[in-house]
Amino acid sequence: MKKSSFILGVFAALITSTLVAGPATDKIAQREPEPFAGYSKKCGFPILFANTNSISLARIDARLGKIIVLDPVLRYPGQDAHRRFLIAHECAHHLQGHTSVKGLQNRRKDKGVEDQELSADCWAAEALALTEYAANVKFMADAFYRKGLHSPGSGYPSGVQRSTMIYHCLQSARRQKAAKENTGLKKK
Repeated sequence: MKKSSFILGVFAALITSTLVAGPATDKIAQREPEPFAGYSKKCGFPILFANTNSISLARIDARLGKIIVLDPVLRYPGQDAHRRFLIAHECAHHLQGHTSVKGLQNRRKDKGVEDQELSADCWAAEALALTEYAANVKFMADAFYRKGLHSPGSGYPSGVQRSTMIYHCLQSARRQKAAKENTGLKKK
């Protein structure tokens, strides 16, 4: 009797670990409300929380298509700014074709990873700059700046490079918004 319950327990553990093994097994991909105004219209990719080798990633799932995967630590209180920025950043990877076959091939080229990461940072900064979460962009730029000139490796840009790009794109988005508002006032 003990042997059969042990086998049954092992079998149940295997089934459970299989069911939670990855994003493709998640029946409800979008588990929280829109992370920032306009997300559904601009991106709309399912967001899943799963253990990953990185804090976030954009990938194409065989069953769900384009998805964004976030580490569960991003659900903790105090992680809102980080989570919103990473969602916008990963959305940019999908929209800019970085997760396509050609995009993945370009990542292997010299400066490919750096170019794609900075491009996604810029898109995220511009997308969030025009929402009530512009302060999140500044928070992330400051967080990257504190990482300094050291690159985390694998072709990723340094914290200072990322911070500089984010600030530049934040200011650019604000200038574009102001220009549109001024143009609208002149037409009235």
